[in-house]
Amino acid sequence: MTDTPFEEYVRAIDNKMAKKNRKVLFIVDNCPGHGKIENLEAVKVEFLPANMTSVLQADGPRCHRSGPKNLLKEPSPQNFVVL
Repeated sequence: MTDTPFEEYVRAIDNKMAKKNRKVLFIVDNCPGHGKIENLEAVKVEFLPANMTSVLQADGPRCHRSGPKNLLKEPSPQNFVVL
């Protein structure tokens, strides 16, 4: 079974942040494509409760123009808030 793009991305960030001895928290919506990822060293993934995404969404489709496509091209810690 192959990894999903989401899992590949999270693992890439995990590897990068583990090398820098930093910790990252991902807060993601509860969709089927965001499955549970095991054995992460520097990344913790927390899922929003069901039906919470629409409550938190800023301005509908306009906020997704640049979307995750740009983020998936090359993992970069500048795209995230690092705690």
